[in-house]
Amino acid sequence: MWPDAPLLEYLTWLDEPAQPVGKERWFIPAALLPNDLQRQDSPQGHFDCGLAHGIPGPLAALALTWLAGYRYPGLHESIAYLGNWVVEHQIHKEWGIDWPGSGPFEHASLSRDWKSLSATRPAWCYGTPGVARI
Repeated sequence: MWPDAPLLEYLTWLDEPAQPVGKERWFIPAALLPNDLQRQDSPQGHFDCGLAHGIPGPLAALALTWLAGYRYPGLHESIAYLGNWVVEHQIHKEWGIDWPGSGPFEHASLSRDWKSLSATRPAWCYGTPGVARI
């Protein structure tokens, strides 16, 4: 059925349901953040919420795989898990629903802390335009 699907295998592992809150596999430790400003803003690391660089990108890839008719063990569960994560980590602003560019580790497990984050710039890669594309 799936003789060799390393990318799909990796993405379903990355997004496997029931990961401990704040310890999801797509968490980026501070040492791996690309610049000093991000390390200063997120000294314990962060979760990237952009379509281009964050977890909405793998969610989009998995959803398109499903829509194309492919079935793989854990695919549906991974899509549901990530979809729920993205929805749970939305923020509400005066113009509606949005997402921060990233969420620091220390805000990851408490909804009220996550909701206090600022929205990011509206673009295809971040915020509502990018996430809504999924």
